[in-house]
Amino acid sequence: MKHPYGIGLDIGIASVGWAVVALNENAEPYGLIRCGSRIFDKAEQPQKGDSLAAPRREARSARRRLRRRSLRKADLYELMEKNGLPGKAEIEQAVQAGHLPDVYALRVQALDGPVTALDFARILLHLMQRRGFRSNRKADDAQKDGKLLQAIDANTRRMEANRYRTVGEMMYRDPVFAEHKRNKAENYLSTVKRDQIIDEARLVFAAQRQYGATWASPEMEAEYLCILTRQRSFAEGPGKGSPYSGSNRVGTCTLEGKSEQRAAKAAFSFEYFTLLQKSIISALRKTEPAAR
Repeated sequence: MKHPYGIGLDIGIASVGWAVVALNENAEPYGLIRCGSRIFDKAEQPQKGDSLAAPRREARSARRRLRRRSLRKADLYELMEKNGLPGKAEIEQAVQAGHLPDVYALRVQALDGPVTALDFARILLHLMQRRGFRSNRKADDAQKDGKLLQAIDANTRRMEANRYRTVGEMMYRDPVFAEHKRNKAENYLSTVKRDQIIDEARLVFAAQRQYGATWASPEMEAEYLCILTRQRSFAEGPGKGSPYSGSNRVGTCTLEGKSEQRAAKAAFSFEYFTLLQKSIISALRKTEPAAR
């Protein structure tokens, strides 16, 4: 009868220590059979210490961010066309024709007077594209978030000190933003809170309703704000029904033809199949010399 034994592992970032101890009939260790360790390279960038997966993760986050922004814009175009406003084709045609008024001037004008359907559509699109900052980090990035929050606080104080009604009015009238209305690398001067953009959108809708604009209905306002505030975590995958979710991204099998899909590479069934396949091949190779 073989003596029972136990295995202990000490798993670190660059090594695994192991020990095999003998156990008595009460499953208590009473002797060391063998021990050792395996040392390997750390799974990180040798110079900066960053994760090896960081470049892939950042690229994936960028793809998700761009894809979700494009989807919000597509939903906005559909909403505007449904409510009698110019759609994507009409707006792009007007932009290509040129001679359009400054959209920041329109954002101020819409608070004090009626604007055309095209101008109102441009305002909604501009607010959607500059919808302000709202963090969705699980762990704060102190350095980056610190700069963003400082810029937000400075702009909030600037609005209160000068009694600007909206972010658009501040960007249009304040000399600080005369040549810098968009953020650049490591410069977050134009950063504002998401709530401030939402407040401006509500004021614009309310003002245009007061001036008789049929497209600024409360129903459209609610739908617009729903699209404007929509945000998923960057770490969260595609939602249900998305063409980028689940098995929809798995290709067809090259052996079975288009009737069968490939196995998902990270699935348990695929890993189990790979293990069995390698075990069988290894066993066959060991028996080949004896068969000869």
